[in-house]
Amino acid sequence: MKTMRSTSPTQEIKTYYVMKSIKTSLLWTLLLGSVVFNLVNSFVLVDAPYAYVENETLFNQFKLTQEYRTKLEGIKQERQAVLDSLETKIRQEQVGLNEQSGADKIQAYQKLVLEYESVKERFDNQNAALETQYEEAIWKQLNSYIKDFGEDKGYNMILGASGNGNVMYADNALNVTEELIVHVNNRYDGK
Repeated sequence: MKTMRSTSPTQEIKTYYVMKSIKTSLLWTLLLGSVVFNLVNSFVLVDAPYAYVENETLFNQFKLTQEYRTKLEGIKQERQAVLDSLETKIRQEQVGLNEQSGADKIQAYQKLVLEYESVKERFDNQNAALETQYEEAIWKQLNSYIKDFGEDKGYNMILGASGNGNVMYADNALNVTEELIVHVNNRYDGK
């Protein structure tokens, strides 16, 4: 027995041409994508001058970083002196406490302990906020100087290497860290 076709010859011809058109479109899309990819690679990536910088080294050797660290250390020492003073008062109150101490003495001791904890927490929060503020200011200034450096040297891209995934390997000839440290510190000094 012959099986009957569910489609007509006209429908089969239409399907054939639609499939052929889809295949042709896919081939053209792949070809065009390949050409665009190769053009981008040849003009942007291959011929473009690029370099990398060691982020941590640049950050740590930037004069503004060193100034802010010195300033922050001074503030932390001042705050620690306040805490040390409160701690001394607490120890003095503690020495005078015994089982026969009155409620006033115990309350004064507890008040000092609570004050110490409150001041310590406030100082810790202020120190953390100041560190963040300084770090943001440093990176803002560095990014400005890095942009100028890149434009002056004709780089299209300067990558930041931190050893944690940004740039895992690069030829050392592309490393401009030392040159950039000199540049950013000269700019910071107004040179």
